[in-house]
Amino acid sequence: MKTCNPCKETKEIRECYQTGRSHYAAWCKPCVRQASTRQADAGYVRERRKRRREERGSMWPPHKLTRLERLAFELFHQARKRCRRAGKPFDLTREWVEEAVSEFCSSHYHVIATRHPFRPSLDRLDHRRSYTTDNVRVVWLIENYARNTFTEEQLIEFCQRKLGLFETGGRRREGAATT
Repeated sequence: MKTCNPCKETKEIRECYQTGRSHYAAWCKPCVRQASTRQADAGYVRERRKRRREERGSMWPPHKLTRLERLAFELFHQARKRCRRAGKPFDLTREWVEEAVSEFCSSHYHVIATRHPFRPSLDRLDHRRSYTTDNVRVVWLIENYARNTFTEEQLIEFCQRKLGLFETGGRRREGAATT
């Protein structure tokens, strides 16, 4: 005996399609036939696509956006997907992310390319909290990766040592950094 998911009726196992040697589908044969007939109807598919387009809103499709708008669009959807998987609340809007990214890009060097160190990225200030407007800022991808592992002080010390500017004994030392 097996319970069909769509119709919730308990039926004989032979009324379900076999999907493996000892596995059977979660739908009974009549429900599978009904679903395939409905999906084959072109009007149904057209209507479903139209509904999905309307649900996505005015920002879709992303190929009609500028590069900066598309980057903000991707960052927004990636963050929302992470929250859904973790079961956390999500407080950001596309407009807020787009504004934050454009503000960051207008005042910082940036490169809009996949996995480039200077690509803008959304960083949560407190990683235990969700993506909310008071917990998110836009930073470079390389900075976000570094903040994932190290503290703010360690990151600043690294940058100072890399530039050869590290304070030792109260005075600023310039030149090659030694470890």
